[in-house]
Amino acid sequence: AVHIQRTYRGAVDRRAVKARVEAETAGAIKIQRAHRKKAQYSAERRAREAAACRIQAAERGRRQRAERQRKEKERIAAQKIQAVERARLARKEAAVLREARIAEAKVKLDAQENREARLTARF
Repeated sequence: AVHIQRTYRGAVDRRAVKARVEAETAGAIKIQRAHRKKAQYSAERRAREAAACRIQAAERGRRQRAERQRKEKERIAAQKIQAVERARLARKEAAVLREARIAEAKVKLDAQENREARLTARF
């Protein structure tokens, strides 16, 4: 009876040990799986953040480029306006000068005529 009991007890012990080992390995596997999942999630999150950062940088670049182009357009428009203004002023000045020359010529002509009239009046 003792012998049977002993062998039985040994079998029970072995079975218990085996169960315990299996439980521990299962636990370890579960933990490993959890770690893997967490690491994957972290990696995905990092990737998402990096992508978002890249997108933001691209947007910023696009905005800056648009701003530069707008400024350049404005500058060109301002230059055109200035050129038009300068041309108008130049035309006005030319007209004034022409008027002045005409007036001067008239004065000279009148003086000449007066001289001639005085000379003819003497004779």
